[in-house]
Amino acid sequence: MQHIQTTHSPVALESFQSLFDSMIPAHTIAAIASQCHSGRGAPPKVPSPEVIASTVFHELQPHGTQAEHLFQLTGRSVTDGALSLRRQPLDPRVFRQVLEAALRPLADPTHHPESFYRGLRLLGIDGTRFSVPNSEAHAARWEKAHSRRGQAAFAQIDLVVLSELGLHNPIAAAIGEQQQAEMTLARELLDRVPPDSLTLGDRYYGVGKCIAATIPLWQQRGSHFLFRVRSNLKRRVLQRRRDGSARVEIRPPDGTRLEVREIRATVRARGGKRIVVRLWTSLLDAKAFPARELLALYAQRWEMELATDELKNKLHRGHRLKSLTPATAVQEMAALVLAQAVVTRVRMRVAAHAGVPTLRASFGKSLGEVQALWRAVEWGAGVLSAKQVKALVEGCLESLVRQLTPRRRARSCPRAVRQPVSSWPRLMKTKSVTGPIEYEVIKIKK
Repeated sequence: MQHIQTTHSPVALESFQSLFDSMIPAHTIAAIASQCHSGRGAPPKVPSPEVIASTVFHELQPHGTQAEHLFQLTGRSVTDGALSLRRQPLDPRVFRQVLEAALRPLADPTHHPESFYRGLRLLGIDGTRFSVPNSEAHAARWEKAHSRRGQAAFAQIDLVVLSELGLHNPIAAAIGEQQQAEMTLARELLDRVPPDSLTLGDRYYGVGKCIAATIPLWQQRGSHFLFRVRSNLKRRVLQRRRDGSARVEIRPPDGTRLEVREIRATVRARGGKRIVVRLWTSLLDAKAFPARELLALYAQRWEMELATDELKNKLHRGHRLKSLTPATAVQEMAALVLAQAVVTRVRMRVAAHAGVPTLRASFGKSLGEVQALWRAVEWGAGVLSAKQVKALVEGCLESLVRQLTPRRRARSCPRAVRQPVSSWPRLMKTKSVTGPIEYEVIKIKK
């Protein structure tokens, strides 16, 4: 199998700009902006590379305005109003193309074995939503959803992200600028799936329409999927396997006939409750990819939920965007994804320094410590020598190594909500149970 080439030279942590440039250099952003710009009018006071870098840097900061953060990065002094006016006419294609150019796989089989399964890069795909403020500009562009309780309080836009599970590293993202559905956005990301990969998805993606779009495209590049599917989806058994799985034929809505492998099993959670799980995968070889292995592997899909939590709660600190116009709202979402990719590189540097898996480096602590490092280096500009800056970086790394999170416990929490509106059990008291999860493959007979 041919794996994507990745570099493992130490990432420069002493400044945000050096780290961001390692993702996408300023000249690349300038080239993208020039292609999307009409060429009319005087050159803007704040060049596009500075606008985009400061937008991402702003999302990494707990306090302050973007104009203040632009000054920290470049020494350029502008008002917040002027910077907002500069961002308004920025072509949405600029941020989309910057995302495509900056986001890429980073895991390597030698350095990150936890990010691979039998030579396949482990990926996760999932969507989330952000609410937008009730401004006039948003009301004119986006509609609020309706439910049995009436109209929603805020309009929402979807974001779908494709990430490396072992690193929580986003490698592609699609934003619902026109309020497209999650499935529509997910299909846009199919072209970004790298060769020799295995994508894990929940029941939202385990439908004929998504699988029909996935199989032909991914077969060309040796990529595969492992999706959970609903129990009521129809299929026809073609061949049973000794491990209990079976090759089955499915017929998507477009009328095509496709073959996938089905795995059914009971999973006894740590609380003793048993649930039935049904998986479809393009890994048809039962000897090379045993059903029990794939069943246990699917549990890693939860890493995608944790990555989304890092993006929305630890990085953005809330589900509602700050931007008051559709253009800047899309920019804010793109900047959040790029900011998560920045923190991923910090975590990788810490983990490499300590010789542990990347996810042992805390997202929140890595962000907090590197923020302090950047300010110290900024304040010491012209005073600190290169040797002293290097000592500060080493000190930051050692501090984060001391704060590594322990290995995760075998822990599970009940799936319940405090104020259920459907059949979900009501959560009256927070609790959790520990212990191993047991898997038992159900032999498919018909």
